[in-house]
Amino acid sequence: MTTNAWGYRVSLLTYLGFLALDTLRPGFVSSAFSVHVLLIPVVVFAWGWSRESSHSSVVLDRVSAVAFGLAAGYMVWVKGEAFGDMRLFLAIGVFLLPLLAFPAKRETSSS
Repeated sequence: MTTNAWGYRVSLLTYLGFLALDTLRPGFVSSAFSVHVLLIPVVVFAWGWSRESSHSSVVLDRVSAVAFGLAAGYMVWVKGEAFGDMRLFLAIGVFLLPLLAFPAKRETSSS
């Protein structure tokens, strides 16, 4: 297993652990620093790991696109009260955006 793979897994588990602690006891972590700062190494290691792998799984790409779409759509729905009546349409659009970007990514990687 490569350094980027280990770094991704360790940083993701660290983020999820601190997020769980902060969810169980609000302010336990966020009073010192924002938990989401720990997403920076997750993204960096994920990018490095994806750059070094020579093959890509179509199923993993689709599952990732759906997961990101669901997370983004949920965040827009929960935090988007200021958008009023447009909140539903924005949440659906944000959910579909990664799914629409998936075919473009697949075409550019195969050529």
